[in-house]
Amino acid sequence: MTELHHTAATTLTAWLPTLDEDVILAAVGRAAPNFRQAAWLVGALTDVEVLHASTTAPPVIDRLVTELVSAGAVGIAAPRCVRCGRSDWLTQRLDGHRACVNCAHRARVETCGRCGQQRGVTTRDPGGAAVCGVCFNKDRSRWETCARCATLTRPARRLDDGTALCRACNRPTAVCVECGLERPCDGVRTGRFRCESCSRRKAGCSRCGRVATVAVVWACGPVCMTCYHKGLEVKAVCDGCGQIRRPDPRDLSGRCSDCVGFPALSVCSGCGVEDRLYRNGHCWRCSLADVFDALTTGGSVDVASLRSSLLATDRPRAVVRWLATPFAANSIRALSAGEVAMTHEGIDTFGDTLAVSRLRAELVTAGLLAARDEIVAKLEAWIATQLNAIAGTGDRQTIDAFSTWWVLRRVRRRAATAETTNDRSARMQIARAIEFLAFLHGHGATLATCTQADVDLWLAGPPSRRGARDFVRWAHRRGLCGELEIANRVQGWPTRQLAPGAQEQIIRRLLTDDTMSLVDRVSGLLVGCYGQLPARLVRLTIDDITIDGTTVTIRFGRDRVELVEPVAVCVTALIETRRGRSASDTTAASRWLFPGGFAGRHLDPETLANRLRRLGISASKLRTDVLLELAAEIPPAILADLIGLYPTTAARWTHAAGGDWAVYAAERVRATPPR
Repeated sequence: MTELHHTAATTLTAWLPTLDEDVILAAVGRAAPNFRQAAWLVGALTDVEVLHASTTAPPVIDRLVTELVSAGAVGIAAPRCVRCGRSDWLTQRLDGHRACVNCAHRARVETCGRCGQQRGVTTRDPGGAAVCGVCFNKDRSRWETCARCATLTRPARRLDDGTALCRACNRPTAVCVECGLERPCDGVRTGRFRCESCSRRKAGCSRCGRVATVAVVWACGPVCMTCYHKGLEVKAVCDGCGQIRRPDPRDLSGRCSDCVGFPALSVCSGCGVEDRLYRNGHCWRCSLADVFDALTTGGSVDVASLRSSLLATDRPRAVVRWLATPFAANSIRALSAGEVAMTHEGIDTFGDTLAVSRLRAELVTAGLLAARDEIVAKLEAWIATQLNAIAGTGDRQTIDAFSTWWVLRRVRRRAATAETTNDRSARMQIARAIEFLAFLHGHGATLATCTQADVDLWLAGPPSRRGARDFVRWAHRRGLCGELEIANRVQGWPTRQLAPGAQEQIIRRLLTDDTMSLVDRVSGLLVGCYGQLPARLVRLTIDDITIDGTTVTIRFGRDRVELVEPVAVCVTALIETRRGRSASDTTAASRWLFPGGFAGRHLDPETLANRLRRLGISASKLRTDVLLELAAEIPPAILADLIGLYPTTAARWTHAAGGDWAVYAAERVRATPPR
């Protein structure tokens, strides 16, 4: 998504030279906060006219123009209605053009064949003439005599014998639990009959205290609908029988219905569990099974493992809502029917969106798909797209060979030993190689005839052009060009990034601020105390942590590190309460310390870094200061084993911190003979 943001920002910078690129990038991020909207934005920015009162621009341009105008852009205008020219409420389209609601309604009306008025079409008569809603309701040929009150009116419901009931008689009658009168009442399915006037009664909720419509009156007093649902879902240990049951809300003792002698309340007809009922007298978990079975009935592919995996969730309500989305319903139906192959290639036909990634993660968790490195797979697809965009056959073959035998080979070898966290470096190398070849063609040269003067001219551009160094080295080894040199950028020694005392303030804040999420506190403490990277933190599992009484140890490298007491308390609390955003990923089955948004996956490292950044904490700056302190006190060999650094990296940090000079001075003191 960040790459899409930069692509859109680059296009806008060329169109709006008066605005700073960072300001435009921030406006793009606010206008298109997710991957799908960013893709829409990039696809819409094909012509500068899209920023000048366009009538075909997508809604993401509306938000972009608003952000750019607030940032100081001039000469641009939001999309407008194709008819009236207004820029408000453009929720309709007329022949592909944006239109407001009023103009769309006026454009879609027809002359009613009965009243002759220009109105919206509700139905058509046998002759094909339009019939408006007013005439449709007034059509007495559709009216019938009510079986109860004998009123001739529109039928609202039919009984088993085929007779009709009017709207008034269709409502059930019962004794209202609030006023005690027999009236048409709502709530028949729950067994708590309330008349209309009592249903609309508002009062202060006895649980949350806010004034709202009374859903039910329990022993504690009036209860709103939100607290009513929460009361049906709560579970606790009953003081009477010692079982985990729902405290009966009709009694103040807090015991279950059996112990207080009341009939069971809101019990699932499918599994018999006391819970909130969702559909057909079933709880959310049984409703989940019903929804999944309805999607896969008659399918030729066995998806029983996916059903079991989804039913094992701690949040069946969220899974039911996911299955109700059009994409999830259609894709699972197609997979179970065999219309789409149950392979990664078959899933790729759905596209490359977050919804597809979630579906793939669910299938991998259920065992229907083999696990694969998604970053490597997406890199391969990206390379194929880049190769198709190259016009010259020779250049395409060269980039294909470089991508396959240099970039992808190294990425796959690294992925075989450790999980890949990102592919930015690999994409950068390939992109710079493509740009370098295009640069040579633009200056009348080729890779075979390229000279050092051409390379120096190339390096006169932005510093990012040094990324072509690996491509030039590879081409020389393959005999595709002469001996060319792109000097590697001199890497400076790390220095302190934070102000004096800022590190201690950050750690103190993370230890004492209970308003922060435990995920943010623990990740910040592990960065600020032990110099860990977000990319390494997200790969930690609960198996890397050992709790022995009051002692908590964690393994970053080869040796375990004992956590100090305040940090150990936070880590222990996170293990007990950790919960990812994936609805189907159970906490008991997940081994990640920081579960992510997809089933079986950890939190994205960039997401973790952004969470700390929103708190005003820069993980890279904080880690630099911490490593300089640790390297000044701990020998490189021990430091490498404790916090998981390579020995050469640990030695470099020690040299930057001046730790080797301290050892040198101590050795000189010991080696100097006494006088």
